[in-house]
Amino acid sequence: MSRILSLLFTLVLVCMTPCLAQFEAATVLGTVRDASGASVVRARVTLRNASTGLTLTADSSSAGEYVFVNVPIGSYRLDVEVATMRPAQSEPFTLTVGARQRVDFDLVTATAQSTSVDVVASVGLVEADSSDRGQVVRTAQITELPLNGRAYSELVYLSAGIVPGPSAGQSADSREGSFIANGLRSTFNNFILDGLDNNYYGTSNQGFSNQSTQLPPDAVAEFRVVTNNMSAEYGRSGGATVNAAMRSGTNQIHGSAWEFFRNTDLNAVGFFRPDSGIKPRLNRNQFGVTLGGPVWKNRTFWFVDYEGFRQVSSTLSFATLPNTA
Repeated sequence: MSRILSLLFTLVLVCMTPCLAQFEAATVLGTVRDASGASVVRARVTLRNASTGLTLTADSSSAGEYVFVNVPIGSYRLDVEVATMRPAQSEPFTLTVGARQRVDFDLVTATAQSTSVDVVASVGLVEADSSDRGQVVRTAQITELPLNGRAYSELVYLSAGIVPGPSAGQSADSREGSFIANGLRSTFNNFILDGLDNNYYGTSNQGFSNQSTQLPPDAVAEFRVVTNNMSAEYGRSGGATVNAAMRSGTNQIHGSAWEFFRNTDLNAVGFFRPDSGIKPRLNRNQFGVTLGGPVWKNRTFWFVDYEGFRQVSSTLSFATLPNTA
C-alpha cells in the first residue's frame, strides 16, 4: 500500500512540474530607461496575473532590458522598482497565444518630498518583436459566432489568404480542419494544441479530421492562425499553423453548459418535396459542460470539459430509370 501511495505522490509531483518551451505560451519583454534615455540596470520587474495570482520577477540587464519567457496567456500587469527611482506600473494588458508583448518603462528620479507611484508605462499596440504574421481568434469570437457542427477550426476563415479545401463542408462526413492556406493542400497545415503536435497524419481519411483532438469551442481559450513568415520553432508547415490554447482554471470557479439542436419538426422540407410528403429526418443534439477552478489558490488549478454528439438522419434522393421504349 505504501508503494502505491509513493507512486501516486510521485505522479502528482511530475504533473505539477512546469512545462517549459511550449509554443502557445507568450513572451513579455521591454527596456527600462531613466528620464534622459539611459538604461537602468538591475531594476526589479514583477509580472502579475490577475486571475491566477501568478507572479514572476526579473532584473533588467546592463542594457536595461528584461524578458519573461513561457508566460501563460491571460491578463497581466507589470511593476518596476529600483533605488533612487519612483516605482512604476504598466497598464493592464492581455497576452495572446505565442505573442511577444513589449512594455517599455521610462522612470523618474525620486525626490525626498514625493515617492508616489505616478509613472504608468504604455503597452505597445503593434507587435514588432516577432517575424510571423497572423491573426488571433479570441474567446468571444469562438463562443459567440455561429458554427454549424461546432468545429472551432471553421473560424480560421476569418484570416486572410485561407479558403475551404475540396473536402471541407458542413456535411456530417466532411473533413474537419480541411482548408487551403497559401495555395497549399490541407496536409501542409500544422495544428498545435497547448504546445503539442495535434496533427492526424495520413492522407486517406484522417479520421474525418486533420486534428487528433478536436476540442469543443467552449474549451478553447483562443488560437492564433499564423500564415506568413513564421519563426523556426513551428517547423513542418508550408501552409498555416493553428496554435490553440485550452482554457484553464483560475482562482474563481467558472464553467458553462450548452445544448445545440436541430429537429425534424423545426426543419424546412427542402427544395425537392418527397412524394410521400414526409420530410427527411434530421435530429441532432450537441451538448456539454466545462468547469474549472483552483486546487491550491494561486498555485494549482483544474479544468474539465465534456461534449456529446447524437444524430439520427435520413436523406432524400431521386433516380430516373428508362422505360421499355
